[in-house]
Amino acid sequence: MPAKLLPVLEPRQFKVLYGGRGSAKSHTVAQILVMLSMQAKHRILCVREIQKSIAQSSKRVIEDYINRMGLGAYFKINKQGEDQITCILTGSTFSFTGLQDHTADSIKSFEGATIVWVEEASNVSTNSWNKLIPTIVRTTGAEIWVTFNPDQQDDYAYKRWVLGNDPDAIVIQINWLDNPWWNQPMETERLKTLAISQDLHDHIFGGQPRAKAGILFKRHWFKRFNLGDEPKGLRKYLASDYAGAPDPDDPEADPDWTEHGCAGLDHIGDMWFGASLRSSRRPARSRRPSPFA
Repeated sequence: MPAKLLPVLEPRQFKVLYGGRGSAKSHTVAQILVMLSMQAKHRILCVREIQKSIAQSSKRVIEDYINRMGLGAYFKINKQGEDQITCILTGSTFSFTGLQDHTADSIKSFEGATIVWVEEASNVSTNSWNKLIPTIVRTTGAEIWVTFNPDQQDDYAYKRWVLGNDPDAIVIQINWLDNPWWNQPMETERLKTLAISQDLHDHIFGGQPRAKAGILFKRHWFKRFNLGDEPKGLRKYLASDYAGAPDPDDPEADPDWTEHGCAGLDHIGDMWFGASLRSSRRPARSRRPSPFA
């Protein structure tokens, strides 16, 4: 394992590993959890926000490391499509599920888990975190392991553990420079990305959130124009985003505004944007598709 990740071997309620791609976060966690499952009986849950099939889970990486480390004789790995791995030596179990599939009541079945690994944590909604964390911490000594590549600064995981100061958490940023197994194909891809954009590189390989990396919009890309000054032959597009269903993270809030936008593409590839127009809020029952979608 990368030396920078050695602190995760210490007991702590939250263990948070974040950074760019190729930093060995998930591979390190998978190996450690396999070893811990052989030392004592654990109920290990491997979760993510959305898991439509077992193929989308972390079961494959756990299974790969069991076989790679020559430990297959100590584990019962259920057939493909089934969601459990059992350590014959200790009775430890690995289970895999998606948080979005659970209600506040069904997530109570997680109680008693000793280790929870939350993968792709930047995609986990505030609602899911608020159901998961209180359920797990009821068990004395239970740990929540969190791994993610940052996306937005206002994602729950980034705000709580990277920007915040949780005394019950070990928080480690790890990137490609910290990975002793970084190889030439990975380095080639990194350099290709760097040649496209420094900001894009810093987001993908440096673990910077999108807004912080500045890859959404650059101010100097924009120039104002007066209506009527757009070039002839401008190919125009219209789109509408209708206010509808409540925000899942704040279901009591009012619906947002319906937005209408107009954009154009000229012959040299420049994009032209008209002002965004707002109309009144619409309740969810009045939601209808955009005629321009």
